[in-house]
Amino acid sequence: MNILVPNRDKFILKKCNNKKVLHIGCTDWPYTKHRLDTDNLLYAKIDAVCSEQLGLDLDEDGAQLLNEMDFSKSHIEIKDMNTMSDLDFAPEVIVFGETLEHLLNAGVAFDNLKQAMSEDTELIISVPNAYYVRNFVYGLLGREYQHPDHSLAFTYKTLKQLTGKVGLTVSESYFSHLPPVGLNWKGKVAFWGLYPISRMSPMLASRLLFVCKR
Repeated sequence: MNILVPNRDKFILKKCNNKKVLHIGCTDWPYTKHRLDTDNLLYAKIDAVCSEQLGLDLDEDGAQLLNEMDFSKSHIEIKDMNTMSDLDFAPEVIVFGETLEHLLNAGVAFDNLKQAMSEDTELIISVPNAYYVRNFVYGLLGREYQHPDHSLAFTYKTLKQLTGKVGLTVSESYFSHLPPVGLNWKGKVAFWGLYPISRMSPMLASRLLFVCKR
């Protein structure tokens, strides 16, 4: 349980190597252009290693931008997760990163994902860690920071319990960080100042990283 994977993206790319990948919430809009400019868009990174990638996203602007680019092994369809039963794609890996915390009904989301999973499909879940050390620093200052679009917050235990309740088996679980790319100077100072603490206590890292199967 208490294992730190320093770079979330490197872990995901290793899982996606030469695999058919279904990527949920792939555009990362409205940060798509910034991620592209800093070579830090996961969708683009996966395209470089996968055999095929299908992205699902509701954001038309982000999907159009990426579909017009030269990603030879990838394509995005504008649809939500309620249409998974109509999906003509058999993924070996599903990337469900930084999406779950935005949803209002996590149980329905997992039920939809399971429709696209075979017994061998690996579902990779990445969410912000509520126990991230920065959150404790904010607490000491009498403040709280949350992304304005986040509806849910997770600890290791609550995510483990949720995946069990929806009928998934956790085959791997880690604590992790997003790659520190494209940050302003304040972000870089905060990351590298707090990173050594997560090396000593991985539970205080910024991300939870689970691999699940049916």
